[in-house]
Amino acid sequence: MHVNGRQVMAETHAEMNSDLELDGGQASGSGETLDAPPKKRRVTYWARKQSHPLYTRICLSKDWDERRATLMAIRMQKLQSAYHFIVARCGSLDQPSMRYSDNRFETEQGDLDCDCCDIQTFEGVKSLRQVYDAVMFFMANMEISLSERLGHIAVRDDYAIEDNVVYNSRVILTNSHGVTAESSVVAFPHLFAEGDPAFGGEPCAVLAMDCIDEDELYPYMPKERVRRDASTAIVLTVSQHTPNLSEGGGLVDVTMRRAGFMKLHRPEFPISEGGLQEVHDSITAWGAVMIETIREMVYSQQ
Repeated sequence: MHVNGRQVMAETHAEMNSDLELDGGQASGSGETLDAPPKKRRVTYWARKQSHPLYTRICLSKDWDERRATLMAIRMQKLQSAYHFIVARCGSLDQPSMRYSDNRFETEQGDLDCDCCDIQTFEGVKSLRQVYDAVMFFMANMEISLSERLGHIAVRDDYAIEDNVVYNSRVILTNSHGVTAESSVVAFPHLFAEGDPAFGGEPCAVLAMDCIDEDELYPYMPKERVRRDASTAIVLTVSQHTPNLSEGGGLVDVTMRRAGFMKLHRPEFPISEGGLQEVHDSITAWGAVMIETIREMVYSQQ
């Protein structure tokens, strides 16, 4: 389904409350290596997604021009917030022994919250644009990748805003237990091929993504679907590649830094324990599928 789309109200909350009161009265914020299992705790208080630096409250009316105007108005702010958050959040992971952090919390309301970040390196690729194009290919075809790699039934509805500038889409995913989850997402991509002083001054690419809170035209269906919200950021940077004997010259290394906050809302309909567990287990699966898709696409072109 492809229709034109635009947007209407946005409020940005730029501060993040980091004081988490756990059952033991302790704060949480530990990172794990790639091989370590993610932590999951019961919390009595969790910094709401509304206070996350990557989150902007976005409400959509039925008017296409208003929808578009609001998204375009917040685009640059979203890109800047994404870039600066990644620089601050992923700095502690910039070492071989610590490239991944995944913290999960179950709220008193029964929601599952996940705060995570990771660093991936695509070594010996042709260019920054090659990896950026692979990221955008995944974004434009994610329902195919999710269906193939997760074995779920995925459907994506596209509400075009501005090609290569702003994208709005809804993804509906049904797992093997017959439980359906939905996400309504807006994405702001940009490739700074020549660099920009506001984004580090060196060539880079930024992708800021956020959830839609309310949509008068395409409302959530909480009595039938589990709502999945995500406020995430991706930054790509490029560096010189050291070739091995079998490689030619002119290749580069592209580093992807990702961070975000995700929430699975408590289902408002009957659901089996197995079905709910599968939904919870898949909270970060989309990110893993993205990396697999990008690697496959980039290295098949070498």
